[in-house]
Amino acid sequence: MKSPEISIIIPVYNASGTIGTIVRGITSQTFQNFELILVDDGSTDSTLKVLRGLTTKDKRIVIRSIKNGGPSAARNSGLAKARGKYVIFFDADDSITPNLLQVMHSAISKRNSDIAVAGWNVNVKRNQSIVKHYKIINPPTRFITGKNSINRFMIKSIGDDGLMYNLWNKIYRLDIINQNNLRFREDLRFGEDLVFILHYLKYSSKLQIISDALYDYQADSDSSIFKLSALEPKYRIVNADELDKFIGKTPTRETLELANWVKWRWLLSYYRLVAGSDLTYQRKIQLIKDNQSVNTQTSNSTKYIDKKRFSLQLVASVCYRHPTIALVFGKLFHYTKILIMKFRLIKA
Repeated sequence: MKSPEISIIIPVYNASGTIGTIVRGITSQTFQNFELILVDDGSTDSTLKVLRGLTTKDKRIVIRSIKNGGPSAARNSGLAKARGKYVIFFDADDSITPNLLQVMHSAISKRNSDIAVAGWNVNVKRNQSIVKHYKIINPPTRFITGKNSINRFMIKSIGDDGLMYNLWNKIYRLDIINQNNLRFREDLRFGEDLVFILHYLKYSSKLQIISDALYDYQADSDSSIFKLSALEPKYRIVNADELDKFIGKTPTRETLELANWVKWRWLLSYYRLVAGSDLTYQRKIQLIKDNQSVNTQTSNSTKYIDKKRFSLQLVASVCYRHPTIALVFGKLFHYTKILIMKFRLIKA
C-alpha cells in the first residue's frame, strides 16, 4: 500500500460522544492524502465500538487498542504504526478548520521545514453551550532558521504566548522522530507535550510559523477544573529540568533570563492551581514546598524581559521563599482569573 503523506494520531479515552466531530472534520478535509490512527486507550465506555463503526466508512482510518496507559502511551502506539512523511497529533474533543491539513502540509513542505506551527482558537464551554472563538491566537507568519534562533524563539514563546507549548498546532517530520528515537515520556502525566517538543527541536533547523488559526481547542469556563496530575511537583520539576537541558550549560545571558522567566511564570501558575484546588490547607502548603526544588534565578535588569514580567518575577521570588504568601497570592490570582473569564463570557 502506498504510504500516505500525513499520519494523524489521536489518543481516545472514553470519548464516544465527541470523537465523531473531529473524525468528520478530518475525513472532509481539502487535503485527502492521509491516514488517521485512532488509539483507544483502554476506554470503559462505548468508544471502541464507535471507532470500529468509523472504520467501515473510511478505509484510511486505523484503530489501535491498548490497555489504559495515558495519552503518551497512546501516541507512542500510534507512532509505531505511522507510515506518513509527516505526523500531526490531535485531541479527541477538539475540532479543526476544513483546510488545516492543506495549509500545514503546504507550510512544512514549501521550504522543506522541520516543523510548522499554526495559530488556534479557544472555544469555551459555558453551561450547556459553547462560546466560539472566545480567544484567537494568530501569530505573524515567520520563517526561522538556525538552531540558536529557533531555541531563542521557543523559550520566548513559552514564556509569552504559549505558541510553542502545545502539541496539536504543529506538523512534524516523521523521519526526524524515528531516526532520533523520539517518543513521549510515559512516566509523565503533565507537560509531556512540551518535553517532546523540546527534544524534537534539538534536531530542527527550519521552523515555519503559520498565521492562520486552524485548530479549535475546547476549554471549560470553570477554571477550578483541572487534572490532578497538574498539581504533582515531580512533573513540574521534570519540565524545569528539561528546559535547563534545552538551553545547555553555556546559554547566552538573554537565553538564560528568558528561561528563568518561563520557570517563574510556571511557578505563579502552579500557585494559582494549588490555591484553587479542594485540598486541605496543610496539603497545599506541602505541595508548594515540594515544588521549591525548581532551579530558578531572578533577573537583575529589564534588558530581556519587560517591566511587567520583571515585577511578576519579583513577586514569584517572594512566594518561592514563603509558601503561605504563595498560597495567598495564588488564591487572589485564581479568583481574579475566574472573574475576568466570567466578565468576558458575559460580553461574548
